[in-house]
Amino acid sequence: MKKIFMTGGTGFLGSFLAVAMLKKGHFVYFLARGSKFKSASERINDALNFIDRNYLLYKGRFQVLEGDVCDSEQCGLSKRDFVLLKNDEINEIWHLAGSISFAEQKRKETWLANVEGTKNILALSALLNPEQFHFSSTAYVCGNVEETFFEDQLNLGQAFYNPYEETKFIAEKLVRQWADKFPLIKTLIFRPSIIVGDSTDGKVCGYSGYYTYMRVYYLLRKTLLKKTHLVQWNGERIILPIRVPGVYSSPLNIVTIDYAVELMLRLASKSKPGTYHITADNPAPYGFWLDQGTRYLGFEGVEVGNRVALQEDEFLRLVESEIFNGVRYYLPYIRYQPTFNKTNSKNVLGAEYLVHQIVNPELIGILLGYAAKHDFREQHKTKGDGIEGYNGEDKREKPRLCSVVS
Repeated sequence: MKKIFMTGGTGFLGSFLAVAMLKKGHFVYFLARGSKFKSASERINDALNFIDRNYLLYKGRFQVLEGDVCDSEQCGLSKRDFVLLKNDEINEIWHLAGSISFAEQKRKETWLANVEGTKNILALSALLNPEQFHFSSTAYVCGNVEETFFEDQLNLGQAFYNPYEETKFIAEKLVRQWADKFPLIKTLIFRPSIIVGDSTDGKVCGYSGYYTYMRVYYLLRKTLLKKTHLVQWNGERIILPIRVPGVYSSPLNIVTIDYAVELMLRLASKSKPGTYHITADNPAPYGFWLDQGTRYLGFEGVEVGNRVALQEDEFLRLVESEIFNGVRYYLPYIRYQPTFNKTNSKNVLGAEYLVHQIVNPELIGILLGYAAKHDFREQHKTKGDGIEGYNGEDKREKPRLCSVVS
């Protein structure tokens, strides 16, 4: 039985990984902070219960320690809890906590979570001296690199599209420097691309990324079902002759959460230090994700491309404007993405290497079906309950166009 210390256990990736670890029989110490409405233990229990309703079967195999990676070099742990970890000889540390906010106005908070938080967990890890240290970076430390991006590459003089990319780049640089200083601790860096829900049932913790974009269409359809005079129908779907930003053929590198978790755990089991891309092998183009997503949500006629001229129809003009506003943070990712080389992952795993499934309409239907069933609302958080790894740009207010036609 491995003894694992994890940050970010209430987040999307962390909660799925934690349940998988508990199922394998490992013991997990969670570092978590309380919120205004819930204790640290309540937040962890809610997160685990959301992933697996039978999580109480593992109750004896995890313990929640109150703390915050942004607090201090010992991450806000009490002296008692630090001694507990030190004496229990932790085998692995998984640092998954952080901010995924793209917003420039949240740069200070993003820096604190991603850079200062990483500095603190590295300082604590040096004291705990685990056998392995695992860090969740992002494939988008590549910034504006346009050619193939290799796992061993980092600093290519790239520019960054948002504070998230930049702070993750700096954090990964810190981890690499730390790993050189502590060569006896096997350090693995994972770089996931855009993560969506489970491929079997669509389960997901938060609705950022691809979901943020699709949520606009979901809410628009709900409104138009009450205002059918505003649009044309073909008997099954709403005809929406609009142009939206992006490059149709640009690969959109999206992976399902179950794939990301399985590949990371397989790599961790090999104990081979290095950097590993957790990315799709044959990513579907942005246009495919858009076409299939809008069709599933009940629309036809949406095209990708620059608007040649302003729409004559005032309503369609408003729709285009609102969709552009909804996708503004993601424009770099729907215009071009580099190829993410996975040589390290393939070499380490050999025959055990796991290829990401081909993206097809059925998969997109599963993902959006779950989101629509739950009204694109997160299922295990209450008001004020912040969560590591949650993107603050995914607001719950209705888009402006829905208010206009209501």
